Amino acid sequence: LSWCGRGYDTVASGAAMEAFFRYLFRDAKKRTRDALSLSVERDAARPLFNFGKTPQVLEQWHVITDRQVGGFSTAHFESVSGAARFHGHMSLACTGKMKRSGFASAMFKTESNVLDLDEFDAIDLRVRGDGRTYVCNLHCDSWFL
Repeated sequence: LSWCGRGYDTVASGAAMEAFFRYLFRDAKKRTRDALSLSVERDAARPLFNFGKTPQVLEQWHVITDRQVGGFSTAHFESVSGAARFHGHMSLACTGKMKRSGFASAMFKTESNVLDLDEFDAIDLRVRGDGRTYVCNLHCDSWFL
């Protein structure tokens, strides 16, 4: 991998490049596994969002569906028994020039679009689903955590 430090004028062989990218992939996989296996001490845990005690936090969450682009899905984000409940109806019906439809999301928004998590070492999501697959996107200002 020493060719990487010699500058842009050095031409690396295909085998060297393949080995370098294989190394990068293994390293990224290991770092991801290590990051996801952090143990969270429940006593030290502190909720970022307490939907039971501060229901006004719901006002900082925005629901977005395919209705903004002509779809028919509906979604709601509400406080129920001290937890947040995201629910609705997913419609795959298409209108006009739409080729695909059917999405809904709940997004946390602040005025600065930043939630300062510097004092935290981990994020513990406690979710209950209905058996389907869902996606959780977390954005940060740098992909090097």
